[in-house]
Amino acid sequence: MRRRLRSPAALEHHAGKLSKSAEDRALTLQTKEDVLSHPVAGQTFEGVVIETLLACAPSGTSAYFYRTAAGAEIDLILELPHSQRWAIEIKRSSAPKVAKGFHLACEDLQPQRRLLVYSGVETFGLGQGVEAIPLRTLAGELVGLN
Repeated sequence: MRRRLRSPAALEHHAGKLSKSAEDRALTLQTKEDVLSHPVAGQTFEGVVIETLLACAPSGTSAYFYRTAAGAEIDLILELPHSQRWAIEIKRSSAPKVAKGFHLACEDLQPQRRLLVYSGVETFGLGQGVEAIPLRTLAGELVGLN
């Protein structure tokens, strides 16, 4: 069974919000390592990536989150004008890896591009048609489609 669970638009504006207990913990952040090891660092990165890509996407782009009943999922699907579908996984790691569920979901959707946005600076292949790409690079590509 395939279904769209929620629109990424529902995730907008949450990247900068923290719960009260998270706000209290944020006051103790002193170093870069403190920030990067904070419990909400991954969620915050994912939210920032989604907001950035949606802001850069050409007019007429549809976006959604995809998950099957079996748990295969893709963080962001962009349906671009001219019938292009991009599957985007988001990882804060500087050494990203794609989960099996991403590959299974891509088999269902058959996207033209399979991308993993990560916190590094180089673009490189991960095998099975997946390309690791920095946020800045992918955002620039989307702006170029406008």
